Amino acid sequence: MSIIDDVLTLLGKGFLPYQGHVDGSVYEPLGCGKRKPRWFWKERKYVCLGCAKRCSLVDPAGFELMLPVTYQTKKLAFASLPAVSARELVTKKVLLTIPEVEFVLSVGRSKVWEMIQEGRLDKHPDSPPARVTAESVCRELTTTTIKK
Repeated sequence: MSIIDDVLTLLGKGFLPYQGHVDGSVYEPLGCGKRKPRWFWKERKYVCLGCAKRCSLVDPAGFELMLPVTYQTKKLAFASLPAVSARELVTKKVLLTIPEVEFVLSVGRSKVWEMIQEGRLDKHPDSPPARVTAESVCRELTTTTIKK
């Protein structure tokens, strides 16, 4: 597998590029010399793509703590990717923006508005700009999964 495949796999699993400081003592037990580390993180798990070893650590000491990002996007190559997974969006937020609904349901903007008009998604009445309830998005995910 290429480094690009590994990066896409990690991003697909909800990992993010790690932007914090890593203490030099982290590398001694891993046997890593002066290689260039490329850490990705998700919750308490860290994965390095800096060499072929693909080191993986859980809750390690020596990593600067990072606050979870719940709404920003990260620019990666040609795509603007949410900094959280689809599951995290619908479980941690009550109302979702139209682009977030597009991401979670893997549909386009016009399809989201069509689903709102059909009553399949619930738009919050007092929210300019438009917001859709996470509950209705979860309901749509469930019915879509059942139909398949």
